[in-house]
Amino acid sequence: MEYADNGVRAMGALLSGGPEERMKRYCIKSHESRVEFFDVLKEIEGGFLIRYTRQKDGYEKVTEDTMTRHLLDICLKTGYIYEPVMNQVVA
Repeated sequence: MEYADNGVRAMGALLSGGPEERMKRYCIKSHESRVEFFDVLKEIEGGFLIRYTRQKDGYEKVTEDTMTRHLLDICLKTGYIYEPVMNQVVA
């Protein structure tokens, strides 16, 4: 099964981590040599607990942090983050 993607690199990385571990995944606009995304793990008071993943030059850095709902909304409105669009391609 292959996936067509709207501008997201390293699809294997984006598909790793089952949906049972996250509420939602967002891609972060970044330099083409990097892959950056975060998963919303759960809603907390004042925002969300997120797991941020950055891949560059064969290395991966994963951190967990919090993000306010306001910051998430602003990043979505400005296009700095976006939901990955994955469509199944029939071979």
